[in-house]
Amino acid sequence: MTVSFTSVMLAGTLRPTPLREALDIHVLCLPMSSEQTLLDTWQSRLAEIEGLSEVRIVVNTEQDAVSVNQAAERSSFTGSDHLSLHITAEGTSWRGAGGILHDVTENLPPETIVLCVEANTLPPVSLAPLIEPLLDQQADTLDGVVGINDVDEPAGVYAFTRRAIELIPSVGYHDIKEQFLPDIHQKNLRIVTARLGERTLRLRDRKGYLTGVRQNMGAIQNNTTGKSVSYEAQVSDSALIDGCCIIEPEVVIQDNAVVHDSVVLSGARIDKGAIVSRSIVGPSARISSNARIVRQVIASPEAKKISKSTSSKKVKSHQKVGSMIQGDTNR
Repeated sequence: MTVSFTSVMLAGTLRPTPLREALDIHVLCLPMSSEQTLLDTWQSRLAEIEGLSEVRIVVNTEQDAVSVNQAAERSSFTGSDHLSLHITAEGTSWRGAGGILHDVTENLPPETIVLCVEANTLPPVSLAPLIEPLLDQQADTLDGVVGINDVDEPAGVYAFTRRAIELIPSVGYHDIKEQFLPDIHQKNLRIVTARLGERTLRLRDRKGYLTGVRQNMGAIQNNTTGKSVSYEAQVSDSALIDGCCIIEPEVVIQDNAVVHDSVVLSGARIDKGAIVSRSIVGPSARISSNARIVRQVIASPEAKKISKSTSSKKVKSHQKVGSMIQGDTNR
């Protein structure tokens, strides 16, 4: 049975996550191993699906679209020959994840199956369990598959027919979990669940991101203590890189410094004798000599300026609307 798939990656958020506020880097652009960003990791999973040729990525702003597009252009992912990426900013504010899913797929052929993923999650080891029910002989009567994890929680991955997506109103806010799934049930359309494995890991903060790096590098290298040090980094012979670490290009690590279970992003500098453990050091940030950085996110100088500017412009009405739509993964 031949099935045509299109993937929609919901890569925006209602408000910036703690990780985004600290680093001012879109989550899809963050490294997950020596050669892969989170975007690359998702592409690798999606490329395994036969019949999937297009990925539509929806972000919050035009600047986010530029950043993710640049990450895609720099990507070392080699399976992109048959995957076409389209990266766009949300066309309408306050549509919710379901509303965005409707808007970006309304021009697709009616027989297309839409694979919807929350982009701020670590991809499951395989998406095959989500796809298999749609390839069954009885698939004509099936309108959706909801991926769940080992504790029966939504895993942030779904597959829907265009017929089901048409239930979503063309205007107004519409959430997937709170509104769209109940709508499907009310209309007596058939959906099933598919178990995708371990508990869903969302990369929203320091702990979630570093855990995701460790899991992803373990899946690739079968070694959760793997080190990934760029050949373009300058690391002193007396420095110690220990545990699961990513050291990006143009990083400088001086004499007797220690980096343990941490990610040091491009252009950062760790001066002599400093210790960095279970932390993230942002682009071009500097750790002074003999400093002790444990379980912290050290922002880049530019991210600090942006964070300060953003915090001074918060609006009370934003908090009121946010409380009504808490739990959504895309604005």
